Amino acid sequence: MRAETHPFGSEHKRWLIVIMLAGFGVVNYLDRQALSVLAPTLRKELGITTEQYSYIVSTFLTAYGIGYAITGRMLDRIGVKLGLALALAFWSFIGMAHAAAIGWLTLACARFLLGLGQAANSPGGMKALAEWIPPRERGLCSAIFSNSNSLGAVLAPPIVAGLALWLGWRWAFLIVGVSGFGLLLLWWWFYDSPEKHRSLSEAERAHILQHRGAAPAAKPDVPA
Repeated sequence: MRAETHPFGSEHKRWLIVIMLAGFGVVNYLDRQALSVLAPTLRKELGITTEQYSYIVSTFLTAYGIGYAITGRMLDRIGVKLGLALALAFWSFIGMAHAAAIGWLTLACARFLLGLGQAANSPGGMKALAEWIPPRERGLCSAIFSNSNSLGAVLAPPIVAGLALWLGWRWAFLIVGVSGFGLLLLWWWFYDSPEKHRSLSEAERAHILQHRGAAPAAKPDVPA
């Protein structure tokens, strides 16, 4: 029973899932806020007017709303692991593609695609929490996941501005986008459902599935 006293003990691998999902929120907002941080530079170098910039912002918001319906259905059909992996890879690539912008139209196209991809973050994170976190812990875990967006928004100005001053605005987009692929590797290596996760103890697996109203699954076969 002592393993239950510390949130990062051997019987609490679900908290590592929460931390990884928080990483999604941070990366999501780093990519999203990069444009806001670099807007004065982009408007000057690419000759973007105030009206044109408003169109760029609006395309992201429009796509984000559309993306909820698309990505929500996708996550239900293919699952959290693959669904969030595809979304993260897509929006990270599109974030890097901002570096190739030559005017407001190309930026608007990039923002539209970014909005579609990033819309998967919130429903995907909540679906993963529902799979892994018992109801009595879900409020705290949801708060950690939700507040990771704010952390990303706080980190974006110094990181993006520093990269732009050091290497230029195109490299700032590229480097911030690459960070998502680092998280992608970690996600694909570590994440799986509680029923299938190979390093999850049987005690924690039973605890999670019991509080989800499911029968504990058999331990996955581990190759010799």
